[in-house]
Amino acid sequence: MDNLCSLLPSSFIDDDFQILMDIHVSSLSSTFDLKEKDMFASKELLSKSFYYIAIKNNFEFKTVRSNSKSIEFKCSQDNCPWYVRASRYKGGELWRLRKYIANHNCSINVIQTTHKQASASLISDCIGKDFSSFDRSTPNDIMIHMRTKLGVNVSYYKAWRAKELVMNSLNGEAKESYALIPNFFMKLKEINPGSISDKPYQ
Repeated sequence: MDNLCSLLPSSFIDDDFQILMDIHVSSLSSTFDLKEKDMFASKELLSKSFYYIAIKNNFEFKTVRSNSKSIEFKCSQDNCPWYVRASRYKGGELWRLRKYIANHNCSINVIQTTHKQASASLISDCIGKDFSSFDRSTPNDIMIHMRTKLGVNVSYYKAWRAKELVMNSLNGEAKESYALIPNFFMKLKEINPGSISDKPYQ
């Protein structure tokens, strides 16, 4: 459970399943997997979880069905039994894994120029935690990192897009922090009158 960024309170966790509120690919263990009845905070989180499993195990899958109520995945190899079906839980925001056949009878060996499940979003999640070492890196550096860390090849464009996503995220966090400054000075003035100028914060 240490792999997960966040979980609902323990009262919402049963011995038979887990409720995932968020995950970061960079902190997931090599043994990360899912099981039937597991629940997810969103459809996107569910998909990202299986993207990681596919990349980690060197196979690709295709989306058979995807709508506002349910989603289905199948292995890209037609005769392979690997299968996933999930749907909204009681019409709410949570999604539940209804069916999960984790076994493969196909050859699991997908190392291509671009892995279908290695999206720019997933790559950014993988490098985001350690981005201080990537802020001056090129897309080629990120491509090498992904090949070394997850054993997957990604295109130059995906690596470039992933870096853009991380930078945008970091810039957004910085803007939110700056937005708090006026309130900080107001509180400081209330606590310690005369400690700062009466000039309005610009």
